[in-house]
Amino acid sequence: LKVTKAAPTAPTVGQWQNGNLKVTPAADNGGDKIEIPLKAGGTVVVKKGDTGTWTVEGNHPDVKVTGDSIEVPADKVGDSVTVTAKVGEGELENSTNSAAYSKQAHTVRKTDIVKKPTDTLSGEDLHTNTGVIGITVGNEEKDYASSNIQSVTSNGALPALTAGSNQDIPVTITYTDGSTEETTVKLKVTKAAPTAPTVGQWQ
Repeated sequence: LKVTKAAPTAPTVGQWQNGNLKVTPAADNGGDKIEIPLKAGGTVVVKKGDTGTWTVEGNHPDVKVTGDSIEVPADKVGDSVTVTAKVGEGELENSTNSAAYSKQAHTVRKTDIVKKPTDTLSGEDLHTNTGVIGITVGNEEKDYASSNIQSVTSNGALPALTAGSNQDIPVTITYTDGSTEETTVKLKVTKAAPTAPTVGQWQ
């Protein structure tokens, strides 16, 4: 007589603040394997080691474990995701599916940074009023203050203000839950100010 282990508790499925899928195995009886289906087919398998640490199996460089939760890029999973917790192997395997999770759309809201060649550019220009000004989650537009953004930082030195230039500045957005997102903000620099005309009077 062979009896399987008790069915594991289903993982919690939600979303990181950067829009990626967030899967959190149950702390008690969460199983020893989590399977997450991918949009392109196949499955991400995350296994629990003897020390209690979760590790991503196979070649999935964009999938990572942060703290007690798993992060899967939003574009890798379908609009509705069901995650499975498993325990045991082979004929003694037991599993539990999560409820289907409907992914919410996530968009960064941005406004161009417009400068004159004689102005200065600082990190403050990258967020709040220009650059990254908030996010849209589902159909809800959130301004910078309510968007759970902790910081927006430039990836490298800020560019010089070259007259008449138009360029993208790569930035990293860090959210309050520790998740991050890479994007760009547009910098537009006006042409140099023209020379003032001479004003006088005809005879």
